[in-house]
Amino acid sequence: MSVDRKHPDFKKWLPTADKMELVLEGEDAVYESTDVIKQLSGQNVFQYRDYKRRAVWYPFTHRTRHSLHGALFRREPMCAMPEALSYLYEEATPYGTGIKQLASETAYELFGAGRYGILVDIPEGSTRPQFLPYHGKNIINWQTTNINGKVDLSMVVLREYVCLPDPDDIFNQIEVEQYRVCRMEQMDSAWVYIQEVYRDDELVSQTVPMSSGQPFGYIPFVFFNQSDNGPCPQKSILYDLALMNIHHYRWSAEEGHGLHFVALPTPWIAGGQVQTEASGVLQSFPDPTNTSIAGGQVQTEASGVLQSFPDPTNTSIPRDQNGRPVRTDSAKPTFFIGSDKAWSLPKDASVGILETTGSGIGLIQGKLTKLVEYMQSIGARLLSDHQGNETATAIKIQKTSESNALSHIANVLDAGFTNLIAYAADFMGLSDPSIATSSIEEDVYFKVNREFISLKLSADEATKFWALFQQDAVEADVLVETFEKGELYPANFDKNAEVERLVEMKANPTPPVNLNNNQDPEDPSLMA
Repeated sequence: MSVDRKHPDFKKWLPTADKMELVLEGEDAVYESTDVIKQLSGQNVFQYRDYKRRAVWYPFTHRTRHSLHGALFRREPMCAMPEALSYLYEEATPYGTGIKQLASETAYELFGAGRYGILVDIPEGSTRPQFLPYHGKNIINWQTTNINGKVDLSMVVLREYVCLPDPDDIFNQIEVEQYRVCRMEQMDSAWVYIQEVYRDDELVSQTVPMSSGQPFGYIPFVFFNQSDNGPCPQKSILYDLALMNIHHYRWSAEEGHGLHFVALPTPWIAGGQVQTEASGVLQSFPDPTNTSIAGGQVQTEASGVLQSFPDPTNTSIPRDQNGRPVRTDSAKPTFFIGSDKAWSLPKDASVGILETTGSGIGLIQGKLTKLVEYMQSIGARLLSDHQGNETATAIKIQKTSESNALSHIANVLDAGFTNLIAYAADFMGLSDPSIATSSIEEDVYFKVNREFISLKLSADEATKFWALFQQDAVEADVLVETFEKGELYPANFDKNAEVERLVEMKANPTPPVNLNNNQDPEDPSLMA
C-alpha cells in the first residue's frame, strides 16, 4: 500500500496536461523539448540545434486562452454570502486572494491543464475557514462510495510541497513532498470526515475537523473540470488547438530547413588550378560534371597534402556512426566571399552559383497556411476585420462556438464556488456540517458573467428602445433587462426599483439612464 498511488483516470489524463503546459509555456520550453521536433537521421548535435532554431513558434494556444478567459471575466462575478463570511471577498485563501480573483485563477487553469480542485479547511494558525487550491496534477487519487443513499466522494489524495527548516542551516529551507488524504470513515454507524498527512508513506498527523463540536459528514472538496464538478478529469477544451500548434511548429521547422538549403546560393569553381595563400601550393577544382571525380584527390593549402573524395560506393572506406566517410587528411580548403575579397583564376577556369527554385517549399508553405486556418476554426483568435473591429460573422461565430464552451465552464464555476461558500458556512457553525446540502445554500450564490461579447447600447439605440417603451410596445421589465444587457447599469442594481422608476418617468423624451456608465457603482440612481 502506497499513498502516492495514482488513479487510472489520472494516468490517462496526465499526458494531456503535460502537453498543454508545454505548449502554454511558450517557445523556450518547446525548443528545449526533444519530443516536439525530433532529430533527423544523420544530424549531429549542432545540425539538430540549428534545425530547431529555424522553426518559428506562434503562440496560438496561449493567445486563445487569454481571449476566452477575458471573455468569461469581462464582467465581475456576482456573489452573496452571510456577513460572517464577508472576509472571503478579500481573503479567501491563506495568501490573501479574494474569492472573485480565485475564481478567475481557477478558470485560467481550466483553460490550461483542464482540471483544478479546492479544499475548504481551517489552516494552521487561523481561526476561520479558507479555500486551499490544488492544481489538477496534484489531485492524484480519489474514490466514491454510497454514503447515506447517495454516491459521494469518500476519499481524495492531494499532493503538497511544504518547506521545513533545515536543522543544519537556519538560513535554508528544505522542500518536502507530502500527501494530504481526505477520507470518510464509518464511526458508530455514521460517516465521519477524517484528514491525514503522510510523508514517505508514514502517517505524521490525523485530525477530525469539527464545527460546533460536530464532525463533518462529507469531504469539503470541490472538483473543477471542463463540463462538471465530478472527480474524473477531462482534457482542456484547448487541447486540440495545442496539438495543431505543435503540428504547425514541426512544419515550420521543415520550411526553415528547406529554405536554408534552397535560398542560400552556393558558389562552384570548375577546371584549372588556382594558387592559394600557401606559397607554391596549387588547389585543383575538378569539373563538377565529371562523374569520375569520385575517388579522386585534390591538392589543398597544406603543401604536399592531398584532399581525398572517397567513392561513396566503396564499402571499404571507414565511416562514422552516421554513415559519413572518416577523413584522415587535412581540412577542406576555404574561399571567402565578399566585396573585399578577390579570387585569382586561370583563364580555363569557370565559376558559378548553384541555385534552385525549391518548388517543394511552396507545398510546405501551403501546409502551414492550412494549419493556420484549422487553428482559427478551432478558436486560435477572435475573428476581426483588418481594422481590428469585430465583424458580424465574428460575433456570430463567437456566439455559437465560444459561448457553448464558456457556458459549460461558467456553470462549473457557479456550482463549485456556491458549494465552497456553503462549506465555509458549515465550518463557521452557520449550518449543519453533517450533511453536504443544507439550508444555507438558499442564501448564498456565485454567478459568473454570461455576456461574453460586449453588447453595449449606444445613445441612439437606447433612445429607440425608450421610444418603443413610450409607445407601449415594450414592457418596463423588458426595457430594464435590455438596458442591463446593453451594459447601461452597474452590477447588483435593484431591478424592481428601476422598473418603478422608469414607469414614473415614462413621459421623459429621452431615456433616464447614464449612457456613459460613469455613475457611482454604489448609487442605485441612474438619472442622467
